[in-house]
Amino acid sequence: MDRSTKRTSAALLTVTLVALLVGGLALIAASGTVAADQHEPENAPTYETSDGGVNFTINLPEQTDHYPGDQNEANASIEYFAAGEDAFTDQDAEEGLWLDIIIVEASWIDYSECTTSGNTKEFGIDRGNNNSGAQSDESLLEHQSGSDLKAGGLTVYFYNWDAVSNGPPYLSPEDAVVASQGVGSNDGPCLTMTDEPGWYQIQSYTNGTIATKCTEENADRCEPDDKQWRGVNLNSNYVYICECNSEQEAREKLGPPPSEGGSSGQEGGGDGEGTETPSDGGETATPGGGGETSDSGTPTPTATPPPSTPTPESGGNGGDGGDGGDGGDGGNSGGQQDNQQNNQQNNQQNQQNNQNSQQNNERTTPTISDGPGFTPVVALVALLAAALVAYRRS
Repeated sequence: MDRSTKRTSAALLTVTLVALLVGGLALIAASGTVAADQHEPENAPTYETSDGGVNFTINLPEQTDHYPGDQNEANASIEYFAAGEDAFTDQDAEEGLWLDIIIVEASWIDYSECTTSGNTKEFGIDRGNNNSGAQSDESLLEHQSGSDLKAGGLTVYFYNWDAVSNGPPYLSPEDAVVASQGVGSNDGPCLTMTDEPGWYQIQSYTNGTIATKCTEENADRCEPDDKQWRGVNLNSNYVYICECNSEQEAREKLGPPPSEGGSSGQEGGGDGEGTETPSDGGETATPGGGGETSDSGTPTPTATPPPSTPTPESGGNGGDGGDGGDGGDGGNSGGQQDNQQNNQQNNQQNQQNNQNSQQNNERTTPTISDGPGFTPVVALVALLAAALVAYRRS
């Protein structure tokens, strides 16, 4: 191979390696973009009803709906009203969304005795958000492909574009989603509230794709070509749970809700929990906390110091008084038992120290992307550079 041929081959190899490197970087960047575009509850923005701009209001229509669950089991009802025009604007979704899923998180409500068909009085869209009460202009039940009702919340799934019977529902920024469960439905009330008195709220998550083409439902031509996903969390107002005859009585017993500067506690968060007020006037606790305060971080384990070797008491080696020989034998027996116990404790402590030492000596084997600087991109660059050097040497 002459010199010009070698130069040409080297140039071609360099171009190929650069193309592979650029392609690999583009692939990694593209995969990162897709992951970031998928909105899930944990990475979607959260809006508070108390801050204005969005309105997620829940209402317990009957006074007994406020009673703790142990006094009103599977016999409570609830209404929902949700509108979030400002949230649409913030998420660049002024065209509206094709809904994909709705998740309601409320750890203080048990939905497990409810069904969508039997216990739902209303579930739909109030076009223009101008109806009174829980009344809709379009039912969402016909767009619903499935649901999951359980203790702590519920999930509603809507049809995709490829469904035969129906497609996803369209929601504009000016619309509201309304729902009513329990009283007035075919099977009546079904909810069980928490046993713990306090102020509680709900978090609702909704996601979908921006309606970039048109907004006509059940029309395949309106399916976006390049789907842009958006999702938002809405935190509701607070409602009281207690054996109270009015909100005024609840405020006297529980104090004002956290949205008005009441007792501190979890306001919405990711699980729809509220602020419990223990009946004994103790510290504020979160639901299910067993009396623990709301500042319940992960406790730091306290190392237990190794037990010191106990020193046999002086009275163990001899018996004063009584029968001298028998007393001495009894004292020696007691001293031997103490020594045996000391030896057993020392052996157990040595075994524990050996186990701890063995665990500390274990090390995990690093893999690609473990540790700073050792990423797939660096590995790819190193591989290509090594190949180029090897070729030039040949």
